[in-house]
Amino acid sequence: RHDPKHQYLMGVDPAGGTGGNSATIVVIDWTLRMVVAFFHDRWTPPDELGKIAAKKARLYNNALVVPEINYQGLALLMARRQEKYTRIYRRVVSGKMNTEETEYLGFETNSRTKPVILSNLGTALKDFGIIIPSEVIKEELLNFPREYVELVKADDEELGHFDLTMALAIAYEGRFQLPAPKITVESYD
Repeated sequence: RHDPKHQYLMGVDPAGGTGGNSATIVVIDWTLRMVVAFFHDRWTPPDELGKIAAKKARLYNNALVVPEINYQGLALLMARRQEKYTRIYRRVVSGKMNTEETEYLGFETNSRTKPVILSNLGTALKDFGIIIPSEVIKEELLNFPREYVELVKADDEELGHFDLTMALAIAYEGRFQLPAPKITVESYD
């Protein structure tokens, strides 16, 4: 169950829906720093995943949705538009030829960002910055091979699929776009 006073992050890692890797959602209760829900299915296409994510995000206090936009991510964003869900992670990219910055929806996993988000997640897990009550996610994290960090394009069939780990790492990156928590201070006058 969600708490109406808590902030939530949702990492969404789409897949083709053809039985290969899994379409995945991981929800973090940021107030508790705990994974509270997840979804993963090998047959869910990106457009359907977008609809599921929008509906679930509404249930979790309009969670900040952090979708990976590589490959099937565009279909996911289009589904999000159909569902009229607007609380989406935004990344700012500086132009190479000028100093203008452009804002894009979604998280792009590439050779530069993937090692960073996985390192950040590793640090959070090591320092107990996120609690993982799910045995399924714990098992995937325990079996995560170091070589996977170097893969950018697609999962290596030899190494396996680590979609829950990626969705968790992507969700965790959204923490920077959450508003600061409101703190109430009692007056001792």
